[in-house]
Amino acid sequence: MDDFSSTTIYFDGQFWCAFIQKRINGKLYAGRYVFGSEPANPRILDWMLHQFLDVPLYETEEIQKSFYGTMSEYLHSDDYILNKDNGKLYNMR
Repeated sequence: MDDFSSTTIYFDGQFWCAFIQKRINGKLYAGRYVFGSEPANPRILDWMLHQFLDVPLYETEEIQKSFYGTMSEYLHSDDYILNKDNGKLYNMR
C-alpha cells in the first residue's frame, strides 16, 4: 500500500482536536492533538508550521467495525480514535 499522511480536525464533543494518520512502509501510525477551543485559521496554520511535527505518533492497528451502534463509546476513549471520514476505528495502544 502507498505511503500517505492525512490530518482531520474535528470536535469531539468537548474539545477541538486534530487526528493525524500516516502510513510509512506499510505501517500505520496515528496521533491526536487537542486544540481546546475552536481554532481559527491562523491558529491552525501556526500549528501546522511550528508544532505539527512534535505531535507523537504511535504505531496502530487498523480496525474495521462491522457495526456502528456502540462506536460513540470509543470517541471519548484514549485507547481508540474514530476517523469519521472513512468510518475506521484506530487502536492507539
